[in-house]
Amino acid sequence: MTALQLNTKKLEIIEMLIGISDEKILAQISSLIRKSLENPSEHIPGLAYTHEERIAAVREGMEDIKAGRVGTDEEAFKPYEQWL
Repeated sequence: MTALQLNTKKLEIIEMLIGISDEKILAQISSLIRKSLENPSEHIPGLAYTHEERIAAVREGMEDIKAGRVGTDEEAFKPYEQWL
């Protein structure tokens, strides 16, 4: 990711944060950021981090597709409608 792309992503995140009025959500986000800064070697649980983890996540996704465990775009974006 280029420096410009990184800064653009940061601005997008700031815009999303501005739109959040739920104090509980803001506290969770703040805690996550604080923990990430305190332990930069750790990653966010559930997100592929190493090359091997990313490959495993892609393989798992492909298996889900083969098994019919898929949803629509609408279902995927539903929880985020308030920010989109």
